[in-house]
Amino acid sequence: MKNLVYDYEKAVFILESFAYGTDIECRLVDEDGKTIHHVNPKCQFLYGKLSLDEKPNEESFAYSAYQAVQFGGSYIFFGPYGLVYFTTPIMHHQNIIGAFVGGPLLMMAPDDYLYQTIIRKSLDQTLELTSVKSSMAKVPYVPTKRVKYLADLLFISNSFTSPEQHEQFDKAKQLMSQRSEVVHYIGYLKTMGGTVPEGEDYPLDKEKDLLSLISIGDQEGANRLLNEIMAHVYISYRTNFDKLKSRALELVVLLSRAALEGGAQVEEIFGLNYSYLNDIHHYHSVDDLSCWLSEICKRFTNSVFKFGEAKHTDAIYKAMDYIKRHYMQKLTLEEVAEHVFFSPPYFSRIFKNEMGITFNKYLNKVRIANSKQLLNDKDMSLADISEAVGFHDQSHFSKMFKSITGTSPKKYREAL
Repeated sequence: MKNLVYDYEKAVFILESFAYGTDIECRLVDEDGKTIHHVNPKCQFLYGKLSLDEKPNEESFAYSAYQAVQFGGSYIFFGPYGLVYFTTPIMHHQNIIGAFVGGPLLMMAPDDYLYQTIIRKSLDQTLELTSVKSSMAKVPYVPTKRVKYLADLLFISNSFTSPEQHEQFDKAKQLMSQRSEVVHYIGYLKTMGGTVPEGEDYPLDKEKDLLSLISIGDQEGANRLLNEIMAHVYISYRTNFDKLKSRALELVVLLSRAALEGGAQVEEIFGLNYSYLNDIHHYHSVDDLSCWLSEICKRFTNSVFKFGEAKHTDAIYKAMDYIKRHYMQKLTLEEVAEHVFFSPPYFSRIFKNEMGITFNKYLNKVRIANSKQLLNDKDMSLADISEAVGFHDQSHFSKMFKSITGTSPKKYREAL
């Protein structure tokens, strides 16, 4: 165990009081997400009985602590197989030195997709659906609203471990009030392309390569190209430092756009960019500006693959939950991507990679699955059912129903 700068015995007392008082499995982890103390391990049987190799890992716990700081002190996230966790970080001098993690639990009813995912990923090739269902039935089910209260309660309990952090989180919550501006900021990034310095020698091809390297998280390559581009800019504007700073600001916008396309989270880039756009006014030399841009490049590339796998798992399950609660509305990929703080192109890509199906196909499957239940009601017309599950055109509904089930809604109803 690393040398701790907080009262370990007090932390264990708080964690055990919370875990046994709420009957929720909990753990104390260090700043790297490694478990130091595990309390009330109710769901360990899952991984042995179902032969699951993909356990909640250190990366996901470290990621959740980082996110909790961004979201004002507590964070609810999805781990593998739709299991839900919540966390609150232990802070010291504005640094994360550990975290309390509650869970796993279920916040939404398991569905066929989850069961089939477990069977597919199980090391036991003979695992049957009935065994999966009976095992998952033993995982505590906690309604969404109560999970939020549990997360808040753990956060409040944590104040006895690290009293100094409450002031930090109060400031973080004030920053979160700016979230409504994020949507406008995305539009701003999409429209702000910047202008190219006059002259045919500007390395526009290098700029495009730089953006590509940022979007894949290649820090070394991105820094190299940034230096080459800035060398040209310095030569072009060596007699006008204000114009040089303007060009540097345009590059920051371009870099942030590339980071978003690479999967960096919007609120993180929004915060970084806001800070950087204010910092530039303090620089009065080319050397200072160069160091500043290099640091931005480093931070943006780091943001792309930071906690990548954990971030994807969390986002996918949150997207699935959002779809299940809003499928009856006119739901778009852009709306769901905004909900999980990813750019639409990046969200579309990881959704297909993780789910093995496109966003639209998954949405249609959810709608058709729910329409089957409504078809049991003989008093509902096909037009009403179509409207109720989010299809605003009955012919489109019928076409989708047949493509997914192999039969028409009418024949399906007649066979009931």
